[in-house]
Amino acid sequence: MFDAHLIEFHPNKHLMLKDYLAKLSKEISDEVYVELLIYVDDRDVHVFDVVKEFPNVVFIQYGRDVKSFKELTDVIVKLCHQR
Repeated sequence: MFDAHLIEFHPNKHLMLKDYLAKLSKEISDEVYVELLIYVDDRDVHVFDVVKEFPNVVFIQYGRDVKSFKELTDVIVKLCHQR
């Protein structure tokens, strides 16, 4: 299990995630299996492409679903423990 914070200011979030996972696979010399992907954004404009690329994604909209980083952390911990 790992977490990563990816912050890039462009609309291609699905490609950013795909590129990161490819880079990670190369670094560890093994295929990365994504069991749970939590995508957090303050806007839902990019979520369609992310879901299309990663069907098992859980989308959390900051400001709507959670109001603070503490609340976000609590939600993520709860999601991870459900697995």
